[in-house]
Amino acid sequence: MPQGLITQCSRHLQRGQGWISTFTLLCLILLVIGCASKEERFSKYLINAEQYALQGDNNSALIELRSALQLFPNSADVNFRIAEITVQEGMIADGLFFYLETYRIDPHRLDAALKAAPLLYASDPARAQELISEVLEREPSSFEAYIRQTEMDLLKGDTKAALQHAMTAVQLGPAEARVHRILGLVHRSRIREKRLKNQPVDLALFEMALASLDKAQSLAPESWAVALDRAELFDKIPEKREEVTAAYQGAYALAQASGNPEAQLKVLDSAWKHSRYKKPKKRAKALPLLEWALATLTSDFPENAEGWKRLAGFERRAGRDPELIYIEYLKQRPQDIEAYGLYAAYLASQDRFDESIALIHEAEVKANNRLGALRLMVIHALNANNLELAQEAILEMKEAYPDEVDTHVAEARFLNARGRYKRAEELLFDLSGAEQDPDAQMVLARSLFKQEKLLPARIAIDRAIASGFESDGTARRLQAAILFSLEECRDALITFSKLRQIHLQLTPMETYQRADCYYETGASQLGRSTLVTLLESPDPPPEAAIAYLKREASKGKKRMERAEKYILAAYTKYPANVELLSVLVQGDIERGRPRVALQRIQEAFKITPRSPELHILYAQVFISMDNYEEAEKIATELFDNKPNHKGSIELLIVVSDHLGHLDQAITNIDAKASAGELRAPQLLLLGSLLSSQGRTRDAIRKYELALKADPENLTAMNDLSYLLASEGTNLERALELAKQAQSIADENPRIADTLGFVYARKGLTDAAVEQYRYAIDTAEKQGRPEAIYYQHLGELLQELGREEEAARQLEKAAELNKAEG
Repeated sequence: MPQGLITQCSRHLQRGQGWISTFTLLCLILLVIGCASKEERFSKYLINAEQYALQGDNNSALIELRSALQLFPNSADVNFRIAEITVQEGMIADGLFFYLETYRIDPHRLDAALKAAPLLYASDPARAQELISEVLEREPSSFEAYIRQTEMDLLKGDTKAALQHAMTAVQLGPAEARVHRILGLVHRSRIREKRLKNQPVDLALFEMALASLDKAQSLAPESWAVALDRAELFDKIPEKREEVTAAYQGAYALAQASGNPEAQLKVLDSAWKHSRYKKPKKRAKALPLLEWALATLTSDFPENAEGWKRLAGFERRAGRDPELIYIEYLKQRPQDIEAYGLYAAYLASQDRFDESIALIHEAEVKANNRLGALRLMVIHALNANNLELAQEAILEMKEAYPDEVDTHVAEARFLNARGRYKRAEELLFDLSGAEQDPDAQMVLARSLFKQEKLLPARIAIDRAIASGFESDGTARRLQAAILFSLEECRDALITFSKLRQIHLQLTPMETYQRADCYYETGASQLGRSTLVTLLESPDPPPEAAIAYLKREASKGKKRMERAEKYILAAYTKYPANVELLSVLVQGDIERGRPRVALQRIQEAFKITPRSPELHILYAQVFISMDNYEEAEKIATELFDNKPNHKGSIELLIVVSDHLGHLDQAITNIDAKASAGELRAPQLLLLGSLLSSQGRTRDAIRKYELALKADPENLTAMNDLSYLLASEGTNLERALELAKQAQSIADENPRIADTLGFVYARKGLTDAAVEQYRYAIDTAEKQGRPEAIYYQHLGELLQELGREEEAARQLEKAAELNKAEG
């Protein structure tokens, strides 16, 4: 505390007043803090934090703990406490950071490593496995570590390893309910695995699963989670189905006793899922459970809109009027804007759009929530493709509530509907409060996905789902599409399963993606059966036929014939699909029938005469006939008309190079660039071409233009940095670009390699070695080691006279080059 304030406080206290003013009290506090030692203040913060935590005030507890951390930042205990509270509050990323910090500061805190591992299962399973393995190596008697290892095995689909590790956990902790519960879950996974493979399930397997869960329940009779596991298992055992409703009710009673509303909702949600869809013979028996779940959900949680929506759906399927449920919801929640929104959505679904709009106007008055009503108006208008009405509502929101998150989200929805995804992203990305708003994250995820910004899109959709935006599956569907595009097939399969768990039927495209992911994760039998079922359905997407050809045609004559049948059937239905046509044309070329291929393409031109893809395919057929002159005419015409189409420059370069006309082609391309007609990807391609010809200065100019057109283009930053460093005329600019690229994409080995090259050119050899090593480590971690990274490091070490190290790196580069052929 500043000395002047201490002096002022001392004088004030010496006045001997008979009462304590606010200022006097503040002075006393400040003097105590000012005089207290660092250790005493640290201890006080911890005591305060514990008291706040006991009162359920986690925000205040965190403030005290962070204050303590400022005094002793290397306190493993404080880091661990912060991790526990942040995870409890749903701040998973923060919790993970502080668990890992705890473990870094004190490697003996194996509990922190085991807490961090499950938070990494989805995002970094390799690191999660590494943490678990470290704990098992250092403490092989830890049943907790074996539980975590079992969870990892189940995520990998390795039930054999999971069973072995779960049984070890039971041996190490026979009195722990958790070890028996995880063994029961392993048995359930084995049952599910057999059913997926259409194999008979021995009754003994059900009995083993139930015995494990019974043991867990006896050791933890208050555990609602174990009781829920038992109830879900009862539903799978014919002899126990009569007890299913009572089992769920028992689990719910335990959840109520725990005082955890989320636990209660989880039990009710599971009961609904397990009774919602049954085969006709089982449907009647499931009705009591379904009726109990819905009645309890709407009575105990009347504010839960999803419960009322489910109840209305139940009434509709029972042949009764679902509208009465929405009316009852409004009657019980007349001030709840969501009740009006749900009823309005139902009216719109019945082609009663005018009534739905009238209800939203009514909501503004009765719920006294103009902002909420305008938000609903935008959503309903956009769902009905009424852009004019949506725009009117947004203008009202901007006038009356310009700073509200809802206003910005509504405008972003409107921009997405108009295809202005970049503008929607800009509107939401830096919006204060948007990270905690599920609607904002959902809309942001969609705008990013449409721009093919997949990694940020995944972050946004994960935030939306973590905040609770998943009632109707919309967010999960988008998450699945993003994960599939990222080729994160294991996570995509989990998401598809979650969609099926909430009894949403996968679209044909989602079914194709699911099948493709089965193949990618090694479950080819499941992939094939899913794909065949889809292809035999009335409306399979063309991608399914292509996938079958790619995956199955090489496995025998019958499958080849079936693949050809599927391709022809798909092309008959989608004659404008260039990918299908390309498959057929490739087959014609391989069979020596280029004239047939040309005829197919000419027929396709009648449907889409301006299709750039068709022109490229047309040129490729002429190339297969060694008629490069005709191919060059097509390529030149295509480039003149569609210079920014992906593939037009590549085609022109290929045919011109073959005919010895490459210089003229470059002149034509450069003319388009000078006229400002080329976009960033085409400018980058031109720059790369010029660079390969040794025209470094010309290439640099093209890269600068590309960066100006797309300031966040990592390829432009990286390659321009490399060229500038190679030329050696502007090393500071080269360093700035490489650092900027690395700040955007930290785990990119190519960028690290470029940064190392720039450092080496500046004479900063230690920094260069560090970046080269980082490039190598990152590439290896990603499973994509490249010889060039080892070569660059080896050559630099050679220059530094570190011959032995250099030889090892150069030898590794040679091995990789040899392996790559």
